[in-house]
Amino acid sequence: MKGLKILTAFFITIFFLASGCATPLVVSSNIKDAVLMGIKSNTKEKIAFEYKTKIQDGEITPNAKDQEKGAAFLGSGFLAEKYSHTESATFGKMVTEYLNNKFLNIQSNALTKVVVSLEDFTLENYAAESAGQQVLTKLVLTSRTTNFVFSAKVRVLVTVIRNNKEFTKIITGTSEETEVSGGKGGRGFTPAQIHANNIYNANNKVLLLINSYFQELGL
Repeated sequence: MKGLKILTAFFITIFFLASGCATPLVVSSNIKDAVLMGIKSNTKEKIAFEYKTKIQDGEITPNAKDQEKGAAFLGSGFLAEKYSHTESATFGKMVTEYLNNKFLNIQSNALTKVVVSLEDFTLENYAAESAGQQVLTKLVLTSRTTNFVFSAKVRVLVTVIRNNKEFTKIITGTSEETEVSGGKGGRGFTPAQIHANNIYNANNKVLLLINSYFQELGL
């Protein structure tokens, strides 16, 4: 049954590639229990909260290593696969749920204001080996495994206005996974599934760091 699910996901990915459509990234908006358990609720201070975003939900193409522009390497060749995402909406739901658990007295006219702005969202995927090693793996060393790196980065700007003072901090959450191809060790996940998991983990890391920042400010 598990093998059938993996095979089905694989053919769905191939279909989207062949048809030129963007493969959807299905990312959960549920906050991890570990993040929720780390929240120390503020029951006294009145907070006005606003979520902003510079990211438009839609299509995204992963970059190659270190944000280089161009095609990113997937197992079948140098191919930049397009994905469709809802990161702006998904992260907005997560950060709103977090704030509602953190501050129990949210009011639009409160003097203390918290603004969380989604500034940037990027994906990367590339082969860990050099181009020459990749060619050898394909043409000669057919039994050799190849490591493919997938990563997601989410960057937000947190602004807190409190007691007539403004505090700002850039917070970045990253998540990276390595998938083994060409031999034993590969878990059989599609690139879309790996990217979606990385986005989910990066979103939760951002919430953890926001929580730590609030503690630094005494909120």
